[in-house]
Amino acid sequence: MPKRNLQKLGLDTEELLARIARDYRDFLTGNAAYQEIEAAKLFRARHDAGRAGLAHLEALLRLAAAQGEGAEPSALLDALRRARAALAEAASGEDGADDDPAGG
Repeated sequence: MPKRNLQKLGLDTEELLARIARDYRDFLTGNAAYQEIEAAKLFRARHDAGRAGLAHLEALLRLAAAQGEGAEPSALLDALRRARAALAEAASGEDGADDDPAGG
């Protein structure tokens, strides 16, 4: 995700990158704070959640860009609804395919 898009969202990219780098460094160098298995699990969960959040932001920014400059918020919400419906339809189609072992 381009840095300028993160800045438009009010995210301080320099601070975020420094924090992430510090977290990884501490984890990889065996910082005592990460020696407990629960702490390591929390580290992983926090970073997984961060990646998922960034992926969601990126998808929303792409939807907004596809609507064009100056698009009305209602148009963006409609695009988001259509995208969610398409994802739900695709997911339900995948689930249904697993129910019938014969594939029909």
